[in-house]
Amino acid sequence: MRKPLLFIALSLLIFAKPKEPLKGFLPTKKGDYATVNPGRPSLIWAGRFSLVEGGGPGDLSMNFVEELRSRGTEVIFYRWFPADYHYLYGGRDDPLMKWAYENRRTATLNPEGPFPHCQESGYDWCQDFYFDLGNPSVRKKLVDYLHGLLSHGLYSGIFFDWASGVFILEEPYLPMRENFRIKHPGASYLLEVVKTYELLRKTVGKKVIVTNQAFRNPGILAWVDYDMTESYGTGSEYLGKVLRVEGRGVVEVPQTLYYPVSPDPLRGSLKDTLQYLDYLWKLRKKAPVSFKNFIYLNYAAPEFKEVSPGLYRALTPRNAIFFGYCVAKLRGFISYTEVPFDRSLERTDLYFYDLGKPRGKAYEKIPGGFVRFYTGGFVVVGEWEEPVKICLTSPLLRENAVVYDLYENSWAGRVKDRSLCITIRPEKDPLRGEAAPSGRVFLYPSGFMERIH
Repeated sequence: MRKPLLFIALSLLIFAKPKEPLKGFLPTKKGDYATVNPGRPSLIWAGRFSLVEGGGPGDLSMNFVEELRSRGTEVIFYRWFPADYHYLYGGRDDPLMKWAYENRRTATLNPEGPFPHCQESGYDWCQDFYFDLGNPSVRKKLVDYLHGLLSHGLYSGIFFDWASGVFILEEPYLPMRENFRIKHPGASYLLEVVKTYELLRKTVGKKVIVTNQAFRNPGILAWVDYDMTESYGTGSEYLGKVLRVEGRGVVEVPQTLYYPVSPDPLRGSLKDTLQYLDYLWKLRKKAPVSFKNFIYLNYAAPEFKEVSPGLYRALTPRNAIFFGYCVAKLRGFISYTEVPFDRSLERTDLYFYDLGKPRGKAYEKIPGGFVRFYTGGFVVVGEWEEPVKICLTSPLLRENAVVYDLYENSWAGRVKDRSLCITIRPEKDPLRGEAAPSGRVFLYPSGFMERIH
């Protein structure tokens, strides 16, 4: 009688659709990386990640950072890499900027202007000065200052924006480029940027260094831990849509762009997204082992659900978050998605389930999309217009494993003869009026068969 009873119990569990994941069966871990909203930080949320970036050095309270550290979470602060603001109305310059401003003829590339970033942003309170990184004394001053900020032990590292230095190739920065050429004939600004990171790494040791799109100047990757891309999976833009939203009134609301790297995001494709994904993977393979990984930081708009005639509620954009996550996982990258309209809506348990390590050399083609296998499950990404049943056969599937569909919160079936059929139900993209691309996560519950027995 044991086998029939076991079969019935197993069947009931596999085909049941619980309202919440059976967390006791699903492998979990700390999340890899998150950004913290300094205006309304959540200690509980941030403390569930291994590494978080929380704005400038003074944006989070000392007690908040210390409490995170006690929970095993490393905290890094934000820093603009090639430049800094000089405040026009009051003594708010930090010590480095105060020194650079007083010595701006030798320490900066634009001692008399222009100040393009402040002007383009409409900031009437600042001037943006760009450090002359070709000057060894300036490089040392910058690195010593950053080392001093880290030496107190509160922060574990730094996140650098504008990290690559390629801004100097853009038209508004031509005066800075010309000034550098005159001051350092035959030198390369981008190479001096790499030298600055090299000096920083040798000075700060094992402190965490995260950069934003340093891959555009690939030599930097040898001297940093992580490099970030922004909106390479999804983006959030205001495109003129107005709704009456609970707690907000009548406001313009953002919309999610599923193909932000495509020439036309409204008519883009997953193919465009994968080109960038594959390019970064090639860079990662060439980078030294000290470079740990790429981080895909995405943005998404909430889902807006009509709860009464003409009134909408902002909800967590699950499809967009899952899609951004799964795109990154096709190559084993880290993923996090911000929801700028309401940062509380980005808090999902997706980041805390453990896929384990990637299996196989790369992602694989399936009808309408792609799959990447992991030791703890697999992810699927694709463009399907209607619900579709896909049968997977691969030696990388775990034989006899029951499989949980994290998006649907239901059991997907059981692997037999290294085969499994799954169902994908696409969500509608309100912006384009058609099916949105899908990203789905499937997990092997840990200890499931042991618990059944």
